[in-house]
Amino acid sequence: MFRPWYRSRLFWLGLLPVALLFWGWLDSFRVRRELGIPVSPATINGFPVGFEYVGIRQVRGVFSFVSHSRDSAGEWLVVNTPVTDWDFNPRSGPITTVGIRRETDLFWETREIYFSHWFLTLVYLTVWLTSLVFWQQRKHRAARGLQFTP
Repeated sequence: MFRPWYRSRLFWLGLLPVALLFWGWLDSFRVRRELGIPVSPATINGFPVGFEYVGIRQVRGVFSFVSHSRDSAGEWLVVNTPVTDWDFNPRSGPITTVGIRRETDLFWETREIYFSHWFLTLVYLTVWLTSLVFWQQRKHRAARGLQFTP
């Protein structure tokens, strides 16, 4: 006899990422979080401006991979600040799921690929639940193949 789907390890281990995705989604409306790693010295228009950073950012329901130039000494960039009105808000236009954005000024440049949290959560749930269904079907087929028939 095989275990029901709600007793599967795949089901229970898949719940943790779902909880983390929902927590990150809700938290992104309250706190702007960013983690950047210095990669190389940066130049804009031929002038040295600090360091080029590559990292991740989470703000207002959007998760993004970011590459930007900053006027800094090259330490790790860690930002945990309250969300402000000037923070990037893709919801000011039409509802966006995935996008690319580039901003340039005289002393900094930002390039990012962003994904809406609800889109990431939906993709994860689809993959997780589909794999759970296929796993259950595989167990049913294996159990039928092992049955003794006189």
